Amino acid sequence: MRKAWDALRAKFQHDITPSPERMLAWHQRGADECEQNKQWVGVLLHAERLAELEPKSWEHRAAAPARFAALERWQDAAAEYRKALDVDPDRGELLAGIARVEIELEMWQSASEWLNRAVRVTPDDRDLWALRGRAQANWASSTTPRPIWTKA
Repeated sequence: MRKAWDALRAKFQHDITPSPERMLAWHQRGADECEQNKQWVGVLLHAERLAELEPKSWEHRAAAPARFAALERWQDAAAEYRKALDVDPDRGELLAGIARVEIELEMWQSASEWLNRAVRVTPDDRDLWALRGRAQANWASSTTPRPIWTKA
């Protein structure tokens, strides 16, 4: 049966291969259903396939880091945000996303730098300004030497 299937598949490949649009729709539906059921591994699988099918779509690349963040897998989320930023380096949502991940990792300087870029791209987002202030305050307090009190 396997030989027959391989022969038919080679001969009628265009008839049995789903269109790229159909594959996109199938993986999008799969990702949505998995997310509704909190099946995060399935969501990540479908999101990766979507990113492969449409590599220039930042939305598909942004799905994976959001899921990793939901699982509190911060390092994985940061790596995926970097991949998404390779596709669209000036997307405010991605810049804010990686900054939030780095805040969770207490990487204050890096988070501040990402937020500086995000604020330049979306200057009307007051939440980004507040988040940047928080990151910069934490960065300053983590690098400021504390006074050493001695008894006289």
